[in-house]
Amino acid sequence: NKDLTKLIEYPEGRKGTKVIIPTSVKNVEEEALSEGSGIVCKKNSFIANYAKENEIIHIIDDGGPKVYLSNNGEEIPRKSSSTDVEVKDIESEVIESSLKYIWSTKTEITKNEINKTLTNGAKLNAPSNVDGNYYLYVYAQDVYGYETIFKSNVFKLDNTAPTATVKYSTKNLTNQDVVVTITANEEIQEIDGWILSENKKILSKEYKENKEESIITT
Repeated sequence: NKDLTKLIEYPEGRKGTKVIIPTSVKNVEEEALSEGSGIVCKKNSFIANYAKENEIIHIIDDGGPKVYLSNNGEEIPRKSSSTDVEVKDIESEVIESSLKYIWSTKTEITKNEINKTLTNGAKLNAPSNVDGNYYLYVYAQDVYGYETIFKSNVFKLDNTAPTATVKYSTKNLTNQDVVVTITANEEIQEIDGWILSENKKILSKEYKENKEESIITT
């Protein structure tokens, strides 16, 4: 099948034709393959056994396509994010029409929930104007029916400003140092000169003298 052949470069640099043979093939005529051809076949198939018995160069495909992201997750919350998505199958071929994706806050998902058409190599934008932990799921299938359900690392999205309360160790006149504590309702970023708590929701600073200071938390 012409659509299932392409140039192959062997490890030693020699070039030949890579022939992807469907599992429906149950017979191979003599000289059906040109010299230098390499067979790609499904694991435990007739062709796999044929290639092994006749010492023909062959590659066994025993798994689904691989998904590659230019940006695999954002640990620091952002208003927006995006990533390029490329799906490859080194052994055989990806069925381009099978490619689907979805953004979801779920940590697990079924194949049928991945329902948006994906163009290989496309840039995908994370949902806009939302808050939460989002994952990109990609579904792909190769010509042998092997499937892949890929889950990205978390993309943390934040489009709502935090609310915060400020407390002082004392509001009375004192000659002692005063500790100021800012407590937010969500994780906030570190500010120079302040101590950020382990849960990233509390900032604290010790003042040794009277001072006016404006703090912006994000």
